[in-house]
Amino acid sequence: MAVSNATLKEAVDVLKKTGVRITPQRHAILEFLINSHTHPTADDIYRALEGNFPNMSVATVYNNLRVFRD
Repeated sequence: MAVSNATLKEAVDVLKKTGVRITPQRHAILEFLINSHTHPTADDIYRALEGNFPNMSVATVYNNLRVFRD
């Protein structure tokens, strides 16, 4: 997956300006969403990233999606 670094940086900057801390998991979820050519479910995101983040849960994904939405 080739992420647009400018798009990812812009999204991170917007989140930071609103006071959102960019954790490694949050960054990975955001990058996954930017690279996705479909509309992934929370389970899709979890399954794609769980190998890199053993402590991640589906609830983590849902909570981050909620943060991105707000």
